[in-house]
Amino acid sequence: MIEELAPNFSSNTLNVNFDETMDLGMGASKSACEIYGKGRVFLNYLNKVIDIAASKGKQCQIFSDMLFRYPNLICELPKGLTLLNWGYEPDHPFDAEHKQLAQFGYPFHVVVSTNCFASVAGRWHDATTHMRRAAKSAKHYGAEGFMVTEWGDMGHGQQHAMPIPAYAFGAAMAWGQEQQVNDNVDLPLRWYYPDATDTEFGALLALQNFYRQTGVTTPNCAFFGPVLFDQASRRHIKRATWRDIQSVENARKKLAKVKASLSPAKGGELSTELLWTAEALDIACRIVMGYIEEGHREVERFSAQRKKSIRRDVAVLLETYRTLWRENYREGGLKQSSARLEFLQTLLQGEQTTALETEATM
Repeated sequence: MIEELAPNFSSNTLNVNFDETMDLGMGASKSACEIYGKGRVFLNYLNKVIDIAASKGKQCQIFSDMLFRYPNLICELPKGLTLLNWGYEPDHPFDAEHKQLAQFGYPFHVVVSTNCFASVAGRWHDATTHMRRAAKSAKHYGAEGFMVTEWGDMGHGQQHAMPIPAYAFGAAMAWGQEQQVNDNVDLPLRWYYPDATDTEFGALLALQNFYRQTGVTTPNCAFFGPVLFDQASRRHIKRATWRDIQSVENARKKLAKVKASLSPAKGGELSTELLWTAEALDIACRIVMGYIEEGHREVERFSAQRKKSIRRDVAVLLETYRTLWRENYREGGLKQSSARLEFLQTLLQGEQTTALETEATM
């Protein structure tokens, strides 16, 4: 893969990731890990990849989470590596990790997130909080870079506009978190979207903070993503918690006001993406209300009336989703991403789901 991709880029830096090695010790690596240990297998494979990259004139970046588990590997790491320390939650232990990275002696960057992954509308409060803490800590412990990431977990269900405010805020943190005393990103948003209206800008940020008004929480994401785009595994849905149904209903009323404010601007630079996002969040809220009222977390077991109502709106959501995807992204990922919404639609229809289930978990 490196041989195929390397000639297409002028940069001499290659990020090979090497993070979240949860499956190390299973499948093909099981016997090797039993003999040599996970840390040694990780290091041996890393060295092979780095050798290939070096033969193409590339220096590598790797994520550092595995090294915190196996700090004894540090003395055996090849020279020329840059370590990337990622953390995306408001309470991430940046100081403790950056202190350890500084002791490792390798150059390192801190890696933050727009917090749109698996969340449909983003998590603005969480994004700005962890970005500011990350920047302050990185500067204190001598980090050489600040990387803003945008991930596509659960099919990349977020619209193009959703991460733009966090990109802008992340840039401000990289240049000087002390100078950026608040989370106002009005100027860069107006530069990026010169024809958007004040109403659209207000709605963009309102939708990014909507998750905080519902009383519903899921680990590492806003619940909208798992409810709409991960019904196949339901990993996050099983761990969701909520305050009460009234909190969700009250949040829906506020969301209705956002949708109403956007109606006159329909067809504007941002309005189509914002209206789609608002409708997606509303459907997710209705599904959670179904969980609460019916006492279970399986949409296929909802009452016939509830399924019919939600299924109708998911069909419209899916049609617009395909259109917006083609406007903003490459065709290649559309089938896999839309299959996740199709799977939800199929569950609501009570039909066989086997084929779609495979596609919806890829």
